[in-house]
Amino acid sequence: MTIDDELRQALAELEHDRWSRWMRFQFSVGTIEDDGTWRMPAALVERWRRQMAMHYADLTEIEQKSDLAEADRSLEIIKGYLLRRVLSQGEPSGE
Repeated sequence: MTIDDELRQALAELEHDRWSRWMRFQFSVGTIEDDGTWRMPAALVERWRRQMAMHYADLTEIEQKSDLAEADRSLEIIKGYLLRRVLSQGEPSGE
């Protein structure tokens, strides 16, 4: 596997982790009915609709901090990738 493939796989794993955490949260705040359907609380529907319609810059500071925490997770993977990429190129020859 190339280092580019490793980055792609690491980012895909991160995305799956984000989705899994989000779905666990969703199910924890909603209600699963006897027939298996899931009901989302109206207050959360309104909150998330509001957030979906907004640009990042218009989010509250708390909402932005949440997005920044997710961006930091991606950044750590990318920084590790870049470091491995530089190290894999070896020392400069001095030419």
